[in-house]
Amino acid sequence: MLTGLLLLPISRHSVWTAVFGVSHKDMLSWHKYTGAGLVVSSFLHAILWCVAYAQYGYFPQELFTLMNRNFHGYNFTVPLAMIGFAVMLVCMGLLAVEPVRRANYDLFYIAHHASIFLFFVMLWHAVCGTIKLFFYL
Repeated sequence: MLTGLLLLPISRHSVWTAVFGVSHKDMLSWHKYTGAGLVVSSFLHAILWCVAYAQYGYFPQELFTLMNRNFHGYNFTVPLAMIGFAVMLVCMGLLAVEPVRRANYDLFYIAHHASIFLFFVMLWHAVCGTIKLFFYL
């Protein structure tokens, strides 16, 4: 959900500025807060899965395996999402820090445009997880 909300304020002439009646600067603030929320919620998601694995005695030996039938079955999107999260954390999180962004704006700009691939990875991970959840219930 947060990944989708990050897309609302991304252009200077976004229709959402007119819909919400706010300035581009306010939409950029929205984008920053939503991005920070995405990083925090992704960390919480990963930590809670580590706790779940630990409760069943699978942590850390089976954390990165694809064949843990107790939680995911065969879900190849888990390592894909882990890699995607690492890329997001480095590219979007660190490059968005004010002094780093000012010094490396071109890198920041390219990383943010490449984030469309990350959006689809996260969407794919969420859809596959939801489908598997309904089949296992």
